[in-house]
Amino acid sequence: MIKRIVFVLISAIAILAGCKKSNPSPSASIVGKWYFTSIRVQMFVQQTEPVLDTTYTNLTGLYFQFNSDGTGVDYDPMRLAVSEDFTWSVSGNQETETPASTEIPMVYTIGINGSTMTRHTNYTLLNGYTYIVDDVMHK
Repeated sequence: MIKRIVFVLISAIAILAGCKKSNPSPSASIVGKWYFTSIRVQMFVQQTEPVLDTTYTNLTGLYFQFNSDGTGVDYDPMRLAVSEDFTWSVSGNQETETPASTEIPMVYTIGINGSTMTRHTNYTLLNGYTYIVDDVMHK
């Protein structure tokens, strides 16, 4: 009887150890076409004095296409150059995006919940202006 209990316990442990919860990788879940729902831009002078805080919501046709090979395209019908190619990668909740035109990487903190993605970044230009940008996108 004890041998049987030990066998059952060992079997249960082996089965549970073999079961691994499968979460899709963030890079797999970012692949696809993401349409902008809103973009909030905050701008500060010398990182303290607010100059701008506005949210854009009329973003018809504006999207990012993330391809599975780490390339993508930023499509904005309002720009003279309607689209821009970029490369991207994801590590944890950090997405790094490098536009082909500048080759300056932008790092975003991302969150994906179903068909909604949020992105947050901030950066300071040489003139002392700091930008904080929060995007909400949907598939």
